[in-house]
Amino acid sequence: MQKSRPKIVFICTCTPDSNGVGWEQRAFSMLLAYSKYLDVELWFQPTSDNPDIKRLTQVSSICSSVIVFYPILMKTDVHLRNMFDRALSSAQCVHVYRNMEIVAILRHTCIIWDLDEIPWDLRDESRNSGLKFSTPHKKDERVNQFTKALEKSTVVLTSSPLEIHNELGEVTVIPNVYVDIPIYRKKNHTCNLLFVGNLNYQPNVDAVLFFAKHILPLLPSYMQLHVVGRTPINQEILVDFNKLSLDSRITFFYDVQRCSPYYFNAAVAIIPLRFGGGTKLKILEAFAHSCPVVSTSIGCEGLLVKDGVELLVRNAVHDFAQACIAIIEKPLIGENLAKKAYDLIVNEYSQDVIDKHVHSVLRGISILQH
Repeated sequence: MQKSRPKIVFICTCTPDSNGVGWEQRAFSMLLAYSKYLDVELWFQPTSDNPDIKRLTQVSSICSSVIVFYPILMKTDVHLRNMFDRALSSAQCVHVYRNMEIVAILRHTCIIWDLDEIPWDLRDESRNSGLKFSTPHKKDERVNQFTKALEKSTVVLTSSPLEIHNELGEVTVIPNVYVDIPIYRKKNHTCNLLFVGNLNYQPNVDAVLFFAKHILPLLPSYMQLHVVGRTPINQEILVDFNKLSLDSRITFFYDVQRCSPYYFNAAVAIIPLRFGGGTKLKILEAFAHSCPVVSTSIGCEGLLVKDGVELLVRNAVHDFAQACIAIIEKPLIGENLAKKAYDLIVNEYSQDVIDKHVHSVLRGISILQH
């Protein structure tokens, strides 16, 4: 008779999806790692800008059960609350992905909180100077929730050493990874520049607008910009993007099922980010698809990369443009970068890496004995 495995309840505020946007990919890779050691019961809230739960095919095959829920209903739906309490009582541990409100009120003796990156609204205005904990706003309700969540968590996970601040205490870094790495392939010779990102995330919106206004005009007219991402929920952002689309050199592709065809048809993946947190899965995606990358320092921070080895790092507008031109006009430059980048993701940012990290965490809290 096969011995039963320990159980974990995985609570998630997005739809885990290996083909989704960054936080959906991280949720899926964590679920996949847990499923190799534990029975996983998934409770998730569909992602607001893509609530289609047909995307759950992959998740259903690795979880013992999948329950769609909205945390706000916990206060009014007695049946749902009872189901949730029963799930918790039968689980050896609980993993909460991002949602600090749930962590703050959760009743369990073993809580793993993956904050991934510090919530955007808790960052100091200068972005890298820490949290609002270090400013006068100590009584802010969100800060109090964050503090309670930290106090209740057995283990706190982040995606990058950049997310470690004195206020967090002891933190375990589990890097973002790319789950399905295609076989290495040389790039087709095109003149397409590609930006991939969640277009409901302000740093990505800023990056697209900034590149279109300040960098694209410095590039030869034969170079095209392709932007791939979710349809913006904010109508003002959508209007801005529609205006950009009037330029024949700029094309938006919204809500695509897979990004792979766009990477394989791109000469350069651009990451012109000027602010933001965490590590950027868009860089790992590009690396996995053998697509050369030009990034700002902020765009690639937290990753084990070196300028001129796996990618080109340029912060000044003119320098960023010249790097894109160099890769397109001298394909060997891009090919050499792509080879090194592909090797890096296989060795440092593949699913095997996250599996080992998760196994170590589970042993550390005595959920696994070996």
